[in-house]
Amino acid sequence: MKIGFDLDDVLCDTYSIILEESLRYHCEVLKRKAIKRNIFESKGDYFYFAKSLRWGDKETEDFFYDFYPEFLKRCIPYDGVVDILKKLINRGNEVHIITARERRINEDVFRITEDWLIKWGISYNYLNLGEKDKSEYIKKNGIDIFVDDSWDNCKKVYKNTGCKVFHMICPYNKYGEYDYNKYEIIPITQLSEMKF
Repeated sequence: MKIGFDLDDVLCDTYSIILEESLRYHCEVLKRKAIKRNIFESKGDYFYFAKSLRWGDKETEDFFYDFYPEFLKRCIPYDGVVDILKKLINRGNEVHIITARERRINEDVFRITEDWLIKWGISYNYLNLGEKDKSEYIKKNGIDIFVDDSWDNCKKVYKNTGCKVFHMICPYNKYGEYDYNKYEIIPITQLSEMKF
């Protein structure tokens, strides 16, 4: 069986680091006052933190430009991820990591990501960066099961492929409203909940 996993906020906690760094950036770099409202209660919008901080496109772009490589290095795998992926591969499954992480001219995002996977002992067969349309990759490579934290990606993959889709519920999207019955997409909060 071929199983595709998004990386950020599926295999590892990226969003907590983004929140931590965005607050630091807000106060130390932009020299703005700390905020009192909760920027953690997103309704599924990954950039909710920037909206809560009242950043425009420029502040958000500058923030990611300045700190993106550090986010990637500081992520920590979710509990159980290392063992689950190892077991899947040992049982003859093919694991594809399919991420929208962007390659950059000034940073080797592929190398940073690959080094991070090695550091944490995360097993996989294929690593694919910069996948904006994951449904195309999934069709082309015959992926049977796919897991993503983005509801939009989950819907698109469900509509465009014959793939079984799991939606990872994580801190930034847990307050969103999702029509799981309409799309037959299965919500999970950790990989160990996957049944196939």
